[in-house]
Amino acid sequence: MIVPTSKPIHTVQVRELIEFVLRRGDLGAERRFVGSDRALAGIRGHQKLQRSRPAGYETEIPVEHTLDAGEFTLQNPWTH
Repeated sequence: MIVPTSKPIHTVQVRELIEFVLRRGDLGAERRFVGSDRALAGIRGHQKLQRSRPAGYETEIPVEHTLDAGEFTLQNPWTH
């Protein structure tokens, strides 16, 4: 939904926003995120989550949101 306004409208994909947010911080500070078996542990954790999902689980759903940030409007560009 596009909100009529004279303020600038900035669009961002949800994935891009999450990637930007996750650039901050240090995952290496916690011992469980370091080590030679980290990739394998990640794969196994992901597989465990996949197996625990109920029947009919939707892996991806469209997300639409508009946020009025005062000086500008932020929205994701998903359209119907």
